Formats: sequence, C-alpha cells, structure tokens
Amino acid sequence: MASLSIDSLYHVSAYLNDRDLRNFCLVNRRCHEFSRKHLYRTITISFSSSETLNSAVDQWSCILQRTQSFQHVQHVKVLPSDPYQDPIAGVLTDCGDNWREPWRYCWSLGREQKTIEQDSEWQDLSCLIKKLPALKALTWGCSEQIPASILRYVNQTRPNLRLHMRNFMLRCLFQLSAGSVVLDPYEVELATSPCLYSLTKTYDYHHRGHNQAAIMDLLAGAAPNLQEINMTWQDDSYLRDSQTPQGPMYRYQPGTLPGSSPSRLGRLKSLNLFANGSSSVIRRWSSITDFQCLESLEVVYLMDDDTLFWLASCRLSALKHVSFSVDFGESNTDGLEAASMFIQSLDSLTSLKLKGPLNLRTLLPTFDTCGHRLRRLLLATSELQPGVEKLASVDLILALRERCPRLEELALSIMRSHGDQSEVAIYKALGTLRYLTKIHLAVYYPQPIPLPRAYYLRNKFEDYCTNGKVTDEQIHLTLDNAITNSAFDPTLAQSIFRTISKSKAEFSCPLERLSLRVQKVDTYPPLRDLLAYIGRSWVCTRNERDDRPHECFVSEYDDAEYKIDREYIEVHNEYPKLKNAVIAQAIYRIWPAAERGNWVKEWRSFPLAGSQ
Repeated sequence: MASLSIDSLYHVSAYLNDRDLRNFCLVNRRCHEFSRKHLYRTITISFSSSETLNSAVDQWSCILQRTQSFQHVQHVKVLPSDPYQDPIAGVLTDCGDNWREPWRYCWSLGREQKTIEQDSEWQDLSCLIKKLPALKALTWGCSEQIPASILRYVNQTRPNLRLHMRNFMLRCLFQLSAGSVVLDPYEVELATSPCLYSLTKTYDYHHRGHNQAAIMDLLAGAAPNLQEINMTWQDDSYLRDSQTPQGPMYRYQPGTLPGSSPSRLGRLKSLNLFANGSSSVIRRWSSITDFQCLESLEVVYLMDDDTLFWLASCRLSALKHVSFSVDFGESNTDGLEAASMFIQSLDSLTSLKLKGPLNLRTLLPTFDTCGHRLRRLLLATSELQPGVEKLASVDLILALRERCPRLEELALSIMRSHGDQSEVAIYKALGTLRYLTKIHLAVYYPQPIPLPRAYYLRNKFEDYCTNGKVTDEQIHLTLDNAITNSAFDPTLAQSIFRTISKSKAEFSCPLERLSLRVQKVDTYPPLRDLLAYIGRSWVCTRNERDDRPHECFVSEYDDAEYKIDREYIEVHNEYPKLKNAVIAQAIYRIWPAAERGNWVKEWRSFPLAGSQ
C-alpha cells in the first residue's frame, strides 16, 4: 500500500463501499488521508429530541475536527431516528430498488409529532452547516419545518446547493375550518427557494389542504430549480368525497405564490407519482410539466391501455428510466401491445421496471428493438403464486442474455424446488450474463395447503386432519415441501451467491450484490407464522478480497415489517408454537433433532444440489 501512487489510492477509495472504506482508512496514514474524502462525503444527523439532536451534532463536529474533514462533507441529511409510517406500503413490489425510500419520512398534519419547537434549538446544527465549505446538498426529512437560520444561510451563500425536502408541506395551506387561508411569509420563502431541488409530498389526511395546488405553482415558476417530485396525488373526485370542514371553502387560485405563471410548464427531470384516482392523472400532469424533459417516470398505480398508447405517441426521447404497473397477461392482448409500444418508443431507455401478472415469454419480443440499450431490468409479478411462464427459467435467462446483452441489474421471480439441479441451473444461467453485477430474486415456494380462503379465516385446518394426522396424502406432501423450500438461512444465501459467482466467465463483471426476498403466503395462520419466521430474506454483498473471489457478506434484508416482528418475537420469547400436531410432526420429520429439543435452534436450510 505504501508504494501505491496518489491516483491509485484515490481510485481505490472511490470504488469501495462504506464498510470496506472504513477498513481501508485504517491500513496506514496515506490510506486514511485519501479515504476520508469519501468516508465523510455524506453525514447523517438522526435525532428524536433536542438533546439527541445536539448530541449528534457534537459527535459529528468532534469527528470532523479530529480528522480535519470539514472540507470533505458534501451532503448533510437531517432525519428522524424513527421514520414515520410508510404512507403507501405494499403498493409496489420491492425489486431490490429501495423504491419506498423517498416516502419514509412523510407525515401528515394529523400525525405530526414535533420534538423541537424553538428555532434557537437548531443553533448547533446551523453552526455545523456553516463550517462545511464544500456542501452541495441538504436533505430534510423530519417533521419540523426547516429553520429560517439554515434556509436563509443556504439561500444567500449557497444558491447552487440542492435542497431535498422529504416531507414537503406548507402548514399555512391547511384549512381546518371554513374561511380563507393566509400565506405565511416564511413558508413562501421556503417554497420559492432557489435551492429547492426535490420534494416528497403525501396525502393531506382528514383535512382539506391546498399543498397539491401550491405545488402546481412551484412548477409554474415559483420554485425555479425544482427538478424532482415524489407525490401522492388526489384527483378532484377524491377530494370532493373526502372529509372536509363545513361551510364555504377557500379556493386556492393559481398564481398565488410569487414568481408563478399559470401558462408556464415545469421542467421536471424526475416524477414519481402515486395517484388516488383514475389513470387519466398522468395526462393531467403533462399539462403541468413538460414531459419531454423527463428522464425518470415512476407511476405507482395501474395504467390502462389508452394511457400507454398515448404515452407511446408522446415519444419521450429523454426518458431513461420508467416504472409502471399494467395488466398485460395473456387475456389482455391490448395491454401487452400498449406496454410494448410505449417501451419501444423510448429511444433513451436504459432502466425499466414492470409490475403486473407478467407473462414473460410473450413480453420478450418487446426487447428485440430496445433490449440492447437496457442496463437495468426489474420484472415483478403481482400474483402470489404465479404460473411457471411468469417465473425465472434457464430458457428465459438465455433469451434475456440474447436480447439484453448489456444488463447490469436484473430482478426476477423464482420458484424454489428443494435446491435441486433445475433450481441450481437457473442460478448458473444468471452467471452467464456477462455484465450483470446486481441481482434481485423474489423467492416463491409452492402453496403449502391449497385450502379455500374461508378455511384460513375460520382456522379450519383441522377439518383435513383425523387424530392429528393429515388424511389427504397430497396435502401431507405439499406441507413438507413448503417448509423445506421456505427455510432460508445465511448459509443458503451464501451458497446461491457462490453458485452464480462461480458461473461467471473469466472476463465477466463480478457479482457485486444479490438480494433474496422470500415471499409471504396466505395459509392457515399458525403455519403462516412458522413459514414467515424461517423464510428469511437476505442481502449478499461481494467480499472484495482477492483471495476470496466468490465469498460474500450476508445481512438480513432491510424490511422493517419483517425485522421488527422478529426482534419482538425473540425478545419476548414468542416464537411460533407447534400446537398443531400435524405441523409439529412435519417439523420433526424434516429436522429430527427438533423433537428432542427446541425447534427454533434446530431448523436450518437445505444445501443446493452439488454444493460442498
């Protein structure tokens, strides 16, 4: 390391992930000097009270002072230590793309939990920000409005700084009773800030708010540098039907915010839209911002065929990333044609995410004309138990390799089959995609007990049993299959990563990241809880060491719902109980040692075929 050139050290430190970067900086003084430029590029201030805020600020001030790194900080994130409830959880399949991230810090007036009331309590944070000469971005995600001292400082001294408001809301535009709304001068100052670069806005729950209308003013020139919007949109019919105050309502007039012109179109580069209303919302937005400027479009609702045909006719030449949901199964040929026409009309498309009852084989011809440009392809089925044609197979992967030869990131669904040769063949086929470095697999397993839903709700699993034994042999087999296929521990995750990595050709790009998301099933509640406990999801990250080319680090998938439940179970010793004799006997057949001890300590996954 001591003999490496300055350029080599700089490029090595720029390449490493955060964990490896922290280790690299400990090698020697020269490595530390170059790594700190990247190690402290982004700092996060998390807090739950004024005391924890000041403590976090003091801690970072000491670190930056000790390492002489104030000049290296380019991005400061101010976030709550406990993010708010996800307002749109579950509406779009996670394909390893962390799509919920912009919404994690949203809140509404009805759920507001302010912890800091006085601007003076932000003084230490304000002083820290003023010590950062290279600051280029500020992310604000807490429920408190950004304080005037910080906003005015960046407006006056850092006009090119990018301000990301992850919970944008003008409180003065909430109408809690009949009458007019009076604009707050400071909130107008925030809305029209030249630094405002991106915002995230969720529904105005239980109140008649005018933030949605005000955002139209921002795009019409009031916020001159606004480039990105993540927004939950309510159409007029929804607003009419929602709970509103009694009496005459104030009507927000376009052009209320200074600098806006109703005839002016916004020039957004990124639009992430979740609409509570009809699919015509996307056409409405085309009259608000110039779609020809869009580079990223994410639509979190089902788009109808007419809208897709219309988008195809727009010829959005700048669009590089698109994400949408549509029904284009075998029974909807118009939907498939509309989706294909839209995708093929995008001359700059490099990233695509599709959600729906996908029939991947009929979708493949879509990529004949645009596949060579794709670098990122995320395919998510919307069905719990999709058909074979909607899942990963060797033939499908080889077809993608031919049509999309430069894919770097891929998401697919896969059906487990006890880690047998056919399942292993799919993993090996993924390794033949030369440039593929990131893979996300939505892992399914056969439905354990195909009972009608009424049986789940009435807990009538026992109707299929006599004296604690399953009377239907097929149910007996599917129960065992479900348990063995759902068992997913770190050892199995590492084995899958190793299998894909070893299948890479000598000069292929190495596998950097593999995420494995085990899907939930709807079945008899005690069995469902058991499968959810052992069916864990994992993220495998490549070990960069030269002497361990196919090894990886494994961590549990960052899914708050799953992880919090499991932590609670383990802390309170509320593990799934084997009260049902049929389930207990299945566990004992699969893991015999469980009958003599605690099954929680005895369960484990089963190795892949041919693994050592």
